[in-house]
Amino acid sequence: MASYDATVLTKTPLFYYKFQEAALATTAVDSSGHGYDATVAGGSVMPTWQAAGPTINGTAMKSGDFDGATHAVFSNDAAVIAAFNAVRATTWSFSCWVYNGFTGSGWDSLLGTSFNGLWLAINGTTADADDNVGAAKQGVAFAVTSRPGIPANTWKHICITRNSATWACYVNGVDVSFAGTDQAVALAASGLIIGSGYDGTHDYYLGRLAYAAFFETTLSAGDVLAQYNASQSIPDAPVGGNSAQMAQILATLKRRR
Repeated sequence: MASYDATVLTKTPLFYYKFQEAALATTAVDSSGHGYDATVAGGSVMPTWQAAGPTINGTAMKSGDFDGATHAVFSNDAAVIAAFNAVRATTWSFSCWVYNGFTGSGWDSLLGTSFNGLWLAINGTTADADDNVGAAKQGVAFAVTSRPGIPANTWKHICITRNSATWACYVNGVDVSFAGTDQAVALAASGLIIGSGYDGTHDYYLGRLAYAAFFETTLSAGDVLAQYNASQSIPDAPVGGNSAQMAQILATLKRRR
């Protein structure tokens, strides 16, 4: 089976921030191949890098640790803004791994775009645990939320998609959508912000994030499940194995002659 990275890249994401940065990194590297590296937003600073992350393809990876007060990542390349604005009302998808540390009241931002724009958020209120991740027109109403919710302090793969008036939420590859009301979201003015609201100064996310990807297409239920399943597999080894294995095999054959 293909690796998680390969499965994500097959769907050609607009940006793909794995958040595997070095401890003092001041940018988040875009692994989509487009070169849309991210910086900081508004009065925010970069998250704490090298935090423990999800296990992907049998390996414990790293993540960005967001403090719920100052941490956010800003993808503000003009091409990113234009591409998002072109698909915001039609077809797009956003996937990532979350480790929600938020247990307060209300919603925290996973992705913010603009006032009255697209807002992807996660809920930390125990009383509202059935509505734990969703997509909204920020400041207006939710178009979709998830039921059941996402437990705190547990790594989960989430994906939110839009296909015109149809919105969907997936957790670990399973469609857990609870329908809201279709929302006409505003244009993104200055960029896409991971970990904060539209201006990079409020609704900060508390928890860890890894492997955040935005797609200009609607991932199907099968695509989302394939992405999650790929993360749980051990990728197929190259034909012939690695060089150490081959050397051992050749040495064994030589002794038998």
